[in-house]
Amino acid sequence: MRFDSPWNFRRIGFKIDQRLELARKEFMDIVTERVYILAFFVQMIMVIGIIYTAILYTSIAAPETGGELILSAQPRVGVINNEFDLKFKGLKVVDIKETGGTADLKDMVEADDLVAIIVFPENIKEKIENGQDVKSILYLDNTNVLSGYADSEISKRIEELSDRLMRERMPPEYDPDVLTEPIGVQVIYLGAVRGTADAPEFVELMYGILIPFILLLPTFLSTNMMTDSIVGEKERKTYEILIASPLTKREIIIGKTLPILVIALLQAFLWIVLLNFRGIAVYNVSLLILLLILLNLAFIGFGIIISAFSDNIKDANTGVTLILIVASILFFLPLSLRKEIYAMSPASLISRLSSNPSVDLAEILPGYLILVMLGLIAIYLGGRLLDVRENLRL
Repeated sequence: MRFDSPWNFRRIGFKIDQRLELARKEFMDIVTERVYILAFFVQMIMVIGIIYTAILYTSIAAPETGGELILSAQPRVGVINNEFDLKFKGLKVVDIKETGGTADLKDMVEADDLVAIIVFPENIKEKIENGQDVKSILYLDNTNVLSGYADSEISKRIEELSDRLMRERMPPEYDPDVLTEPIGVQVIYLGAVRGTADAPEFVELMYGILIPFILLLPTFLSTNMMTDSIVGEKERKTYEILIASPLTKREIIIGKTLPILVIALLQAFLWIVLLNFRGIAVYNVSLLILLLILLNLAFIGFGIIISAFSDNIKDANTGVTLILIVASILFFLPLSLRKEIYAMSPASLISRLSSNPSVDLAEILPGYLILVMLGLIAIYLGGRLLDVRENLRL
């Protein structure tokens, strides 16, 4: 083709316009399809539910670390005889008068929506000055999912108060640190996760399983989008018209792939923003997006392969379901493989990238290269199978 010819330039411009029009049409078909709109909102509900489930799990399994994540919940705690004017992080203090007994306290917890009631003795400061034995009682509503955090926070504040009072009354010749804690232990979490949500329980649950699952939701859906796009053309009897257009098969595949890729990446980026907004740090966003691009291309390629063998949506959905079941098993099932092999799993890569502010690129590069080859092979094989199946029909 000679590019100095005005006619050739017009042909090139015409083909580019056709490609853009195909991509625009596919994009509008997806964003206006009620099924995909519903799927988006279902994903959003799942993501929000997953985040709060992880937070509640952490408040139970490791309540001392969940403060920053559940501050917005503001559970209420009642305090009787609060002479020290104690405040508790993440808890709303409600001063109440002493009641007749335990039964009254139970009724008060339910009526005033309290997670706990802490009862201090009357004239507690005077009793401490006189050297009397002072005990407080914590009534905890253990049916409340935030009771674990409330128990931990209240106990910690009372211990701090007791330690301060002891230090104030200790003779100056004694070192209070040595007397109260002869052997100290400092715990440092190596995960470098932002905030106080750095408990091993939270890191393992959120970064090991839930964040990979959240970010893979749009990727899994991209396979279904591709099969709907191609097989839908077959069912509407417009597929033959499309392949008879001036666009090549490769250009048709690109025109259908780009909108699906953009939509899947936008959804994944939105989930990352939502996680960060809720205080759950997601690191290495650029590397994660690149990883998701490669993953989406591979799953889109699988969608093309399925479309080549499917003449209706029902058959295509069956193939997509099988692919997603196999992928979920390979990604999330703790297989008894060598550590080096399992480390290249997409779920493992997402976990490592999202949870660590710095990663060794040499360690994750093999996983990226595998996904590049897998995506190219899947898309190429899908295109060839479409040609073969098309020729068989003719």
